[in-house]
Amino acid sequence: MEKTKSRILSIIGIAFAVPAIIVLISEYIQKGSIFGLMEFIVQKPGIILFDIVLTALLFALMTFLFKALWVSAAISGFVFYALSCVEYFKYRISGSHLVISDFLMAGSFGDITGFADLSISAHLIVALLLLVITVIAVKKTNLKLTVRFTRRLFCSALCVLCALLLVFPSGAMEKTYRMLDFDTEPVINSFDLNERFDNIGFLAFIYRDASDTISEKVEEPADYNRESVLSYLATEDAPVESRGVLPNIVFVLSESFSDLREISRDVPSGVYDSLDKAFSKGVAGTAVVPTFGGYTARTEFELLFGVPVNSIKNPEIPHYLLPGNTGDYKTFADFYKSWGYATTYIHPFSKTFYNRDEVYSKYGFDNMYFSDNLSVDPEHFKRYISDRTVYKQIEYQLKKDSGQSYIFATTMQNHQPFCAEGEKDCDELSYYLDGIKSSADSLYEFLCFLDKFDEKVIVVFLGDHFPFFTPQGCVYERLGINEQNISKLYYQKYLMYSNYGLSDTGFAEKPVSAFYLPHIVSAVTGNRKSAFINTMLGEMEKTPVYTLAVSKSGGSRVLDIIAYDRTLGERYSD
Repeated sequence: MEKTKSRILSIIGIAFAVPAIIVLISEYIQKGSIFGLMEFIVQKPGIILFDIVLTALLFALMTFLFKALWVSAAISGFVFYALSCVEYFKYRISGSHLVISDFLMAGSFGDITGFADLSISAHLIVALLLLVITVIAVKKTNLKLTVRFTRRLFCSALCVLCALLLVFPSGAMEKTYRMLDFDTEPVINSFDLNERFDNIGFLAFIYRDASDTISEKVEEPADYNRESVLSYLATEDAPVESRGVLPNIVFVLSESFSDLREISRDVPSGVYDSLDKAFSKGVAGTAVVPTFGGYTARTEFELLFGVPVNSIKNPEIPHYLLPGNTGDYKTFADFYKSWGYATTYIHPFSKTFYNRDEVYSKYGFDNMYFSDNLSVDPEHFKRYISDRTVYKQIEYQLKKDSGQSYIFATTMQNHQPFCAEGEKDCDELSYYLDGIKSSADSLYEFLCFLDKFDEKVIVVFLGDHFPFFTPQGCVYERLGINEQNISKLYYQKYLMYSNYGLSDTGFAEKPVSAFYLPHIVSAVTGNRKSAFINTMLGEMEKTPVYTLAVSKSGGSRVLDIIAYDRTLGERYSD
């Protein structure tokens, strides 16, 4: 009897000791030193306790499933160690933290690791050794559960339920978060996200992000039905009997392209000379993009669907919300295809990244080009396929299509990291600006080609987001960007060019959200506008900027219900 009691106490002790060690190892990896870890423990004991309790529930789950405590310690420990290392490298590579939506990209891990050189630091080795020692120590105890399967199954379900209660959003949990000194302020931009991470550490950040992800599930709007949607729609334009030859439409979403002169005077001269010459050929405006430093799919989504991601809770990867069993989606590619346009998507990177090949094939594109099937010989600029290659592919497609073309291209040349392979302590800003100058040169050359092209073409050029620089580079700090003025990083200059003259240029007088741009193109090219397009153009006058990144206040019932209808709803607005 005494032996059984001692065995049970040993199991209970290990069930709390191992999770505590896992938590400390995970946070040690982020802090990089024992002193940093100790400081965090002293400042945030409530958060450490919360992490241990939740990790203990997950450890208990593993124990009920596998019986042997050392197996549970190994699985739990190495999973958390791997996640902590991913966070460590991700933040140092991109300046962004690991969030729940990143797990949806697990299949693209090979693409992601290609973004940077991963160097193992001494403290990562120390953390691994501590974990291995812990697992070996638990194995030597030779302890395992002898409970019947049905009881273990019941206890496993109970562990899952308790863990869900700790992360599931509720009034009680919000009070618990505040009591434990969690950062409960809403996250608007990446600076807010970084501040939250610094305040609560890695594991609590992941748990809190899981809670936020659950709470941000897009609910069907109240009174959503055909009648309510139609009541918001404007009238549809009558068909135009004599509209002449419609222009080819080209959207170029340039990876990480930005005009740093908009936020700082400390930019070397000459970098943007070609950009200025390119912009002199068309109409320049300002678009507010929905993301900063990453998640290009957000800006793509707004330009392809013509609706705000803000209306569907601003997910990092919006197309993952789309119902998978649905046929073709009502994008602008589908709209132009209905007008007889040949539709093409171009992205000179892996087709599986963001699952573009699978998802975008439902967007109405006749042709899709990725790095493995370009029709032109690819050239590289440093790490990635060059913008010049993308423009050559566009030129090829314009010549190839027998009728009008709708082409949407997302470039890759200026993707992070902004450092040569194997180089350490590089000048990220100079590396980035070299790429920007090359991109601007390629854009200008492309427009010069179109000047002589014998078909009408309209081009929209826009940077998908400002770049992320690594925290150690302090680039934005040197450029004068902080928590108070970070909204500047969501305002992107765009160019609307045509080789035959635009019918209206009043649209560029004020900043507008990026999702309005395809509607503006429809207005200035003479295409018959649908009720949906007319509705969005009307809303542009009332709510020109609609994005969580720039303003927390205000909402738009019309934009929210139309966006839901065209992405997750029944598409009554078709």
